[in-house]
Amino acid sequence: HLVEPVRFVDQVSQLVSAGVELFVEVGPGKILTRMVEQNLADKKIPILTLDGGKGGVPQFAETLAACLAFGLPVNLT
Repeated sequence: HLVEPVRFVDQVSQLVSAGVELFVEVGPGKILTRMVEQNLADKKIPILTLDGGKGGVPQFAETLAACLAFGLPVNLT
């Protein structure tokens, strides 16, 4: 932020062009999720977030389950 402007939308667009089909936001809030939704709405890219209102282990488990549903490998060990 101090040296150059952040080009978030450009980077996300490049990821989509490279074949990324799912984003997971890890951290508090949904700011990045909203930015992706607003700027890539036409792409219909699923976005999972750990900030779904439940908090803690229940939210983490729900996010892991969603990753599994999308076919992502999840190592529980």
